[in-house]
Amino acid sequence: MRRTSGILLGLGLVLGAGCGDYSNGSLAEDLAFLQAVPALAALELRVAVTSPRELDLVTGEAGLGARGQELLGEPAGYLGLARAVAAGVDRDVLGLLRQAEWLVRALPANARSAERRVWGPWPSDLPGVDMRLWLARAGQDRFGFHLQLRPEALRSSLGFDEGWSECLSGDLVPAPDALRRGRGSLIRDLTACSQATGSAERGLAGVAFDTRPDGDDPEGKTEVQVLFAGFLPAEELARGQDAHALDALYTYLERSDRSGALGLVAWTDLDLGEPLRPARERVALEARWDGAGAGQVTGQASGGDLGAQSLELLECWDEAQARLHYHDSLGLRPTEGEPSACGAPPTGS
Repeated sequence: MRRTSGILLGLGLVLGAGCGDYSNGSLAEDLAFLQAVPALAALELRVAVTSPRELDLVTGEAGLGARGQELLGEPAGYLGLARAVAAGVDRDVLGLLRQAEWLVRALPANARSAERRVWGPWPSDLPGVDMRLWLARAGQDRFGFHLQLRPEALRSSLGFDEGWSECLSGDLVPAPDALRRGRGSLIRDLTACSQATGSAERGLAGVAFDTRPDGDDPEGKTEVQVLFAGFLPAEELARGQDAHALDALYTYLERSDRSGALGLVAWTDLDLGEPLRPARERVALEARWDGAGAGQVTGQASGGDLGAQSLELLECWDEAQARLHYHDSLGLRPTEGEPSACGAPPTGS
């Protein structure tokens, strides 16, 4: 999805202001290690966004159980939900890549060996917390990276490699002809990170990704799978007694023509207007869109407080992303428009 922009961002890391003169000595050798940091611009999840990836994400706020009263021709409501889901992944799972990119952009490595480069420790954007990034060569065509945090108070009492909590780690097998694109994995460990930050966040998110160019997507694609296990970030903790850890599987694909698909299976409390019934339902949601931005969302929910009932819904929108049709099987909202307005699902997968 962020094909050309991913390459430009990678070049920016090499050529941008503050990153030093990579044309001489050991700094030139650091260039190979920059491949170890996956390009954030090639990984961010975007739903029905037709602009190039270097622009800001479009985000929304929504909930599956309680929707606003969108009218036919108004912005599609479940499109907003799909965008909110994507924005949550970008913020809570991939967001730390911005820290890694800033380090390698702004500062030269301050510890070097034949197979490793280390940036830091440096103060992080969290008060009283240091961060460091180390990149390692894990074979001829594989690199690993580790973004770590440690309380600043331990700076003088521990050794260089002691006391660090690994917040984000991963690996990348670079694509031969695409700077900082390739296939690899990420682990976002909130539990380990909280040992350094003192927060109550907990849980894991595992990411598998493929941003390599291929015959169908010569500029590169963005294919991402995210598995959440007991994931409870700060934004959810802020809900107090209503906070719930996330157990879910998200899948995402965006092609060179900007068509794509976002799918999720999650266990969550839909609320459905009945806050005293907190059992969790199984929810499946799939959004598909074409390169012009038109698309549809289908959803299913079962179990939990739904009992023997099940919920199915369909919403579709046009290229201006205005609602063409909505229907759900339980009558949670009035039906709007005709199903024929939706046509066949876009082939964004």
